[in-house]
Amino acid sequence: MKLSCTNLMLEARSLTEQAFFLKEIGFDAISVFEEIDGWNDRKFGELHDLQKKTGIEVCEFCFSGEAYGCLMDSDPRVRARAQTIYKEAIAVCNVLGAVTEMEYEYRIQREMPLFHPYRKMTIEEEKQFLETVAYLSELVEGGARLLIEPVNRYESCRLNTVEDCAHVLQNCKNGRVGILADVFHMAIEEPDMEPVFERYGNSILHVHLADNNRLLPGKGTLNWRNILTAISRHGNSRYMNLECAVLGDRRLELMETVKFLRQYI
Repeated sequence: MKLSCTNLMLEARSLTEQAFFLKEIGFDAISVFEEIDGWNDRKFGELHDLQKKTGIEVCEFCFSGEAYGCLMDSDPRVRARAQTIYKEAIAVCNVLGAVTEMEYEYRIQREMPLFHPYRKMTIEEEKQFLETVAYLSELVEGGARLLIEPVNRYESCRLNTVEDCAHVLQNCKNGRVGILADVFHMAIEEPDMEPVFERYGNSILHVHLADNNRLLPGKGTLNWRNILTAISRHGNSRYMNLECAVLGDRRLELMETVKFLRQYI
């Protein structure tokens, strides 16, 4: 199991400088999120050569943009712009052999879901989402993978649990599609994480790490010994990627986190 860190958690230097920094403090890989409007050939060239120059693998790549997270928007024009963002990310991942992610939705909920958790897709919503998954998954090539991420109820109206996403996988039947399990979202939506990894571990191809307060693992209340043991035993992921906030001295905090995580992996 390899450890990765999201580029947005690091100081705003070049990707190459960030990768050298991660290598120095004990990471194996980097997860890269970039604004699609600022993307260019120079940035792609730097990303493409990153592992050769630094020894740090690019395990995950995603574009962000105004329409990110809007694949199921009611406006077809917004859905089309969202699909373009995801299509472009898949094209980059096809070259790198990395994973990218998609969600049913990723935005603040207008109606707070206080007393209506675990909402399921309607027949029409499921049909539309499966069509979107099928369309995007056909673009995935080589070692790249398209992963569906369950997102908590405050950021998505559907697909809040790993079980919800596993249901989608059963119906799409495409080996290039899997699940991205984010421990922060799971801490909100899953009654117990360990059985989830045991039951769906073969489909979980990538993991995001954050404590229940979105800080580094060990800075909140989650039982990381049990969580990481379950991931190591049952997960099918090569990477565990930090996606959280860092308080205090960045170098010291990340070095301590690497040490903390590796004792359980």
